[in-house]
Amino acid sequence: MKKLTLIVLAIFYSITGFGQHTFVQNIKGMARITFPDTPKIVKAPPDTVYTLNNNGLYYTARIFKIKINTHYRFMKHIADTVYNNLEKVYVKGANGTIIYKNKTLVDGWNGFEFAYKKQTLPGSNQYIYYQSLYLNDSLFVCSVWSNDSLRKDDKNLKAFFTTFKVTLSDDDVRQDNTSDIARNLGMFIGKMIGYGLVVIIIGLLGLGVVFIIRKIVYK
Repeated sequence: MKKLTLIVLAIFYSITGFGQHTFVQNIKGMARITFPDTPKIVKAPPDTVYTLNNNGLYYTARIFKIKINTHYRFMKHIADTVYNNLEKVYVKGANGTIIYKNKTLVDGWNGFEFAYKKQTLPGSNQYIYYQSLYLNDSLFVCSVWSNDSLRKDDKNLKAFFTTFKVTLSDDDVRQDNTSDIARNLGMFIGKMIGYGLVVIIIGLLGLGVVFIIRKIVYK
């Protein structure tokens, strides 16, 4: 009995030590990610940012709504453009030095990862690791900030990034513009047909009016 009690207590303390404080954060009903503890919610209209300081690391997760202009609407691989722009804006904005950047699978979808370092004080650097996923005109960006350089397979990075899950059904996910182009083209053709019919009807009505006037005048 005493041995059984010790086993139960050991299991309890193991769960307490390793899993009690993890927090699954829902992101706009489209995805979720697990933080090592309860994140702080920061309002940055129109976005919401989830942040956490934990054991010397700073975690963030956020979603951006991407405004796509007409030019980009007809680019098939728009996700690549979004990822490249994200990397350039973040690294250039921080006057940072890129460490690596790669295409990667995020929950089975085509995503992007990159890391860079920036100088905070003379002789002191900060290292920022990003994972991003573009879908449905939205960009999910998760990051881990550290004062020390981390390996790509660092347990803290993996423990955070690998918990990102898309909660939409596969049929509702769009990453590139192939289906958008077809839909937009269909809408354009439909509008043109509609406008054409209106013009034809107005033309016929005009001819009818002219015919009636001529009949009256020359009766």
